[in-house]
Amino acid sequence: MKEVTIKISDDLYNYLTFLEKSHFIKSKEEAISTSLEFYKRLSMHDWLPYIYRMGGGRVIILDTTMLSALFHELSNQEIFNAAKACTLKRKLT
Repeated sequence: MKEVTIKISDDLYNYLTFLEKSHFIKSKEEAISTSLEFYKRLSMHDWLPYIYRMGGGRVIILDTTMLSALFHELSNQEIFNAAKACTLKRKLT
């Protein structure tokens, strides 16, 4: 195991202290280590704004009005074709 020394803002340090005193975390070191594990596991280094990677796929976060506008612009046939393509892709994987 390696040791790393980092500098963090006073605000983050105070937050870690609060979490530690409230018993939400065991120690500041454990909280930082766990957060890096999550960062690595979720492949956050590969994330783009509003596009996230989970497992082998990507999740896109859209505002509800944007999604609504998208569906209003598509015809019923286009929505059907998109759903059919998604279903076939899921069956193949």
